[in-house]
Amino acid sequence: MTVGGYRALLIANSTFPNDAHNLLDLEGPRNDAVLLRTALCDDRYGMFPADAVRLVVERTSSEVRREAEDFLRSADRGDTVFMYYSGHGVLDVTGNLFLATRDSRTDRLRSSMVSAADLSAMIDESAARTQVIVLDCCHSGGFKGGDVSRALAGAGRFVMTSCRTGELANDAHSLNRASVFTHHLVEARRGGAPDLDGDGFVGVNGLYDYVHERLTAEHRQIPQ
Repeated sequence: MTVGGYRALLIANSTFPNDAHNLLDLEGPRNDAVLLRTALCDDRYGMFPADAVRLVVERTSSEVRREAEDFLRSADRGDTVFMYYSGHGVLDVTGNLFLATRDSRTDRLRSSMVSAADLSAMIDESAARTQVIVLDCCHSGGFKGGDVSRALAGAGRFVMTSCRTGELANDAHSLNRASVFTHHLVEARRGGAPDLDGDGFVGVNGLYDYVHERLTAEHRQIPQ
């Protein structure tokens, strides 16, 4: 990959057959990753080449960890890496965040889910100097143990979550629609968010401000 490239890994899980009683099927993740990829690669507004955006959909925990590690380890220093997850987020008894995958069970968090702590460690080890992490799931504000300020610390690291710790994220309103947070994120990416400094680009802060304004106006979850 050329130094200075834009690369994305979009992870989504909508069905959880090993624990369907506790992890209900979701509609939004069936559509979120595809809609976001379209926005990232949009000819007018996107900056990501189509062959640099990888979808990881309905995979097991081991497959997701492997995909994430390969993606982050292969990044160059000048790359901008964008990692996204849509699905169920679950907290353990000490408040650590776990991301559900196709083989997940709520009574086997560590062995059947992907811990935010493991993802954080992979991100820390990546050579990429610019990292954007977006989580659309319940309790997503618990990334890095609930301390979002720590997750944001450090040059080039941006973390956007669909809600605060202890808060639930809204699924899609109807069939074939995106999750509420991702719907507004895609709108922002496709021209909805303003170019705040007039440089021809919309930055992460502009994206966040747009999504935050829309969600709070609808009295839904509060992103961070």
